[in-house]
Amino acid sequence: MNEDVANPSGKFWSPLYIGVIAFLCLLLPGFFLLGVNYRKLGKPHLKWISWIVGILVFGVFASWFVDSWPHLDWLFMLLYIGTSVAMAAIQYSLYRRVLDDDETVRPQSLLVPGVLSALFAIGVLILFFGWEWYSYTGYVKRLQQAEEFYDAGEYPAAIAVMKETCADYPTGRESYVMLAMLYDASGKRDSAIFALDSWLGVAPEDAEVKEKLYDLRYKKGSE
Repeated sequence: MNEDVANPSGKFWSPLYIGVIAFLCLLLPGFFLLGVNYRKLGKPHLKWISWIVGILVFGVFASWFVDSWPHLDWLFMLLYIGTSVAMAAIQYSLYRRVLDDDETVRPQSLLVPGVLSALFAIGVLILFFGWEWYSYTGYVKRLQQAEEFYDAGEYPAAIAVMKETCADYPTGRESYVMLAMLYDASGKRDSAIFALDSWLGVAPEDAEVKEKLYDLRYKKGSE
């Protein structure tokens, strides 16, 4: 028996498949399986380290995803893929040493852990998109309420609703545009410009809002 490997159980998994599960199932199940596999491969002291690191990494990616959705950038995907690959690579040499040390052992199937991992990922996504739907319906109700105030000529009330909406839903484009429209209708052009500028701080490539901002700054300024 190789001295670097202490009493493997003979019932371990391939880290390559763990990496695939990690990629497909939001990383955390992969870290959990990686920790269990360390115990199976004779390195039980690395189990808790894997789990703690996994929870921290999952928390970072989850926060990043929530803050960036639906505008995820290439860096997120690159790091996500890289983390999945690293999880498989970091345990692979130990896995190979165990296989080479005893040709009679073979890795176990990951079918059941894979199914459980998929159920975890599906549950997390259902919760996330369910919350997104709930938040969006609340957002739409606020827009409708502001429109009702606007139609009734109650501009201060409509502005108050939209300011609150921009604060609560900072990625809601329509609220910034409507707030600018309300300020402009109230004769507060500088405030309307500020509202559109605030949105461009979130989405600097929004050409339509840039055009609206140009109209406010220059065309109306020349009237």
